[in-house]
Amino acid sequence: MLGWCKRRMSNDNEGCSLAVPVVADQGVSAAPPRAKRPRLARNAHLEALHDVQMELQLLDEQCAEEQIRIQHRYDQTRRPHFVRRRKLINEIRGFWKAALCSHTQQLVHPAETDALEYLKSIDLLDNLDDKGSFEVRASFIPNEIFVENVLVKKVTFNESCEEVIQAGKLSAKGAHGREVLAQISSAQKSVLGWFLSSQAKKAT
Repeated sequence: MLGWCKRRMSNDNEGCSLAVPVVADQGVSAAPPRAKRPRLARNAHLEALHDVQMELQLLDEQCAEEQIRIQHRYDQTRRPHFVRRRKLINEIRGFWKAALCSHTQQLVHPAETDALEYLKSIDLLDNLDDKGSFEVRASFIPNEIFVENVLVKKVTFNESCEEVIQAGKLSAKGAHGREVLAQISSAQKSVLGWFLSSQAKKAT
């Protein structure tokens, strides 16, 4: 309930009255101000959270490096078996063409089907260093399509873990080779096109 009271004010010369509004007490008090959390404490919590997150990130990086070292060691142990397997596959004419053309992900571009008939071997050198660098090498028997008999693509990682790609190179011997290269150069899926591209992802 809003009431009015008068406060008398006076001085040496004259007196005046001032009406001041007063809210009648109805048993309802104003809500107390919210307690503010000290900014210093909140900042301390954020800093502590950041420190924990950085420690976890460091452990993740150490774990990844250790996994690569272990993988590299076992790759060296398995290498003689890969060599033996490659020699056996080399004795099966047309093996790689059949394997790639029947792949479930349809890796082969129609334009390169004839060229794959001359594909002798595909060799993967994995985990060349502690950063996971790798090299893929394809070998061809002499043919009338391409000049090169060996096609190599290498992917390394610098100190910032950025990919450094050394794409392979193929030169056409004639019109058919030029047609093959023209079609696979911009194809989304192509075995030979992957060797020539700047795409780092390993062919499945």
